[in-house]
Amino acid sequence: MPDVQRDSNPVPTSDGKWLLYSRLSHEDDPTSIQVLRIAPNGGPSSVVLSGQVSYRCAIQAMTCILSESSNGQRQFFVLDPLSGRGPLLLQRDLKECSHWSLSPDAKSIGCLFSDYLGEIEIINLKGNEERRVSVKGTHFTDLHWAPDNVQVFVSNFSSVRARDEIGIVDLNGDFKLLYTAPYSAATIGAPSPSPDGHYLAFEELNFDFNVALLENY
Repeated sequence: MPDVQRDSNPVPTSDGKWLLYSRLSHEDDPTSIQVLRIAPNGGPSSVVLSGQVSYRCAIQAMTCILSESSNGQRQFFVLDPLSGRGPLLLQRDLKECSHWSLSPDAKSIGCLFSDYLGEIEIINLKGNEERRVSVKGTHFTDLHWAPDNVQVFVSNFSSVRARDEIGIVDLNGDFKLLYTAPYSAATIGAPSPSPDGHYLAFEELNFDFNVALLENY
């Protein structure tokens, strides 16, 4: 059974038969992950695979993708919830793909660069065709495809405006601001839209400050 203290990242498979989730293999190594599966109605869980991995499942296609990091490279595989790692699809330098998202139709992967530049690399999984989407004055920190497959939700730190932001970018690089938070008061990220695109969830960490005045020290 899942352990609420150790488990995270629940992702339903595209066919709805399984729920995938991750568990730290070793508490002293946060990069060592076990991927497990469990039926949505409960029951025993089973280990699918382990390693420095992450995973996504498309909501409009019967496809799950596994990403595995090793020796400065990020490799993408087909993921079978029962048998685990499938065929290799593509490989990227980790610096060119620090964060990634699978499009709902499973045709494309979006990657962010490790230095958080305002650029998204869009990789077509069928022909490995690539295009870069750039937005000036932005530093993207996370991304998630919109259900329409032509826009990407992003979390962004704007150094010009000194704040964290949630926005949406189309494939032409047009950026629309959706939500802001003053940098000194909160950090926001991990945008995640509902399957119908009507709602957007994201993380927000608020800071409370206590101020002390020291005199004659």
